[in-house]
Amino acid sequence: MDNMSTTERCIYEVLSTHLKTGMGGRTRILLNLTSNFMCLVTKARPAFLYDHSCISPSLSLKIGQDLSKSVAALKDIFIIEYSQDIMFAKMSTLLTHLQHSRIRFIDVGQSSSQFIDCSSYVDELVGLLQSWQSFHSDILKDVYELHSAVFISGPTVIGLLLGFPIVYFVTTETNCLSHTPLLITKCETMFCGNKFCVCSFSVPQCLFSTELHHALKKWIFSFESSLNCKVTQTIESFDCLVL
Repeated sequence: MDNMSTTERCIYEVLSTHLKTGMGGRTRILLNLTSNFMCLVTKARPAFLYDHSCISPSLSLKIGQDLSKSVAALKDIFIIEYSQDIMFAKMSTLLTHLQHSRIRFIDVGQSSSQFIDCSSYVDELVGLLQSWQSFHSDILKDVYELHSAVFISGPTVIGLLLGFPIVYFVTTETNCLSHTPLLITKCETMFCGNKFCVCSFSVPQCLFSTELHHALKKWIFSFESSLNCKVTQTIESFDCLVL
């Protein structure tokens, strides 16, 4: 770990202070989390997801508080709880993404290649985040809970918060993803001799248009420019995929 930068080491030390016992493969977990936080520092991603089984809301708050004090680039870090999961988000990057990126929404319920206009949902989400931001002081005080009932589609909210360029929208109880070839885009980085996946998402191959190809190519270039990583794409299918 001697090759860590000052920021990386600072993040790692904050995490190691809080994540001490009861964790199998503790060092790898710490390195994985550090690499994800560096995605926020470099603005490669606006947020990343970590489930409750690894980090509770109360523990995530303590980590966020210490990081916001120790790392200047994480001063505006927010902790968002959504559907039993925890997200660490850099608010300035997240709002910039939602307000200025051209996000494509595909309806995986209708199996249609036509894009969906979800501007009203994006505006609603931006308004909610800005209201949280207005109450935010220099010290992170709360875990902000995002209620699933506020938005019509859970996958849409997750995709928006995680900064995906192509986001699922579901209008029916069924979807076209089961038994369907999916283009899986995976972003991996090497950190202290370990390989970590810092981002992955899928697009149904049957809905993959020329416009989506160009949009994804542009996103990959931007991601690789922000972070030293390797982006790979594979075609996979699953017997059952529930959203």
